[in-house]
Amino acid sequence: MRYLLFCILVFFSLNGNGQLAAYDSSHVQARAFNEQAISEYKKDRQFQYDKLSEPVTSLWDRFWAWFWRKIGELMSNPVGNVTVKIIFILLGIAAVVYFILKMTGDRTGLFGSRGKKGLDYEVGSEDIHSISFDDAIKEAVDKENYRLAVRLVYLYSLKLLSDKALIDWKPGKTNTAYVYELKQHAASDTFNHLTTSFEFAWYGGETVSKEHYRDFETSFIDFKNKIN
Repeated sequence: MRYLLFCILVFFSLNGNGQLAAYDSSHVQARAFNEQAISEYKKDRQFQYDKLSEPVTSLWDRFWAWFWRKIGELMSNPVGNVTVKIIFILLGIAAVVYFILKMTGDRTGLFGSRGKKGLDYEVGSEDIHSISFDDAIKEAVDKENYRLAVRLVYLYSLKLLSDKALIDWKPGKTNTAYVYELKQHAASDTFNHLTTSFEFAWYGGETVSKEHYRDFETSFIDFKNKIN
C-alpha cells in the first residue's frame, strides 16, 4: 500500500517530459494589516454594525410613555381598572356635552361668559318680531361683539322675509327649511350665503373679526335690495 501511494505521488510530480516538476521559487511579499487604521475604524460609530443605537425620543414622547405605563399599572389591579374606566367615561360625557353646547352656541355660558361684550338679553329664544334690530345690532358692534352682530343681522333677514311672507317663520324651525322655501326667489343665493356665514360664525365657533362682519353686512345689504 505504501509503495502504491509513492508511485502515485511520483506520477503526479512529473512534468510533460517525464522530469520531476520544480517548485515555484518566485518571491512572495508578506503584507500585514494596518493596526492604526483598524483602531480608527473601531472608534467610528458608522462601522460598529454589532451595536444597535437606541432611537432618540423627545421629552413629549417620554411623557406619554410614562403616562400610558402608569395607566397600565392602574389597570393591572381590579380597583384601578374600574377607576380608569370611570375617568374615561366621565371624559367622554364631558366631550359630548361640550360639543353639544358649542353646536348650540353655548347659550348656558357653562364654558365661558360673554363678559363686557355681552348684551343683557338671551339670544337663544328670540322673538324676531319683538327685537329692535337696528339698536341691538349697533349695540353689539359698539361692544365689538361681531359674532353676536352676525347673529342679529341674520335674524333680521328672517324677519324681513317673514314680513314679506316669503318664508313661514316659526320658533325652532331650521335654517335649511328657510333656504328651501326661498330657493325660487332672486335673493336665494345671497340668503344661502348669509345662512352659511352665520352658521360658521355662530355654531362653528369661529372668531368674527371686524372685516368679516363688514363683508357679512355688505351681503345683507345686497340681500335687502333683492327682496325689496
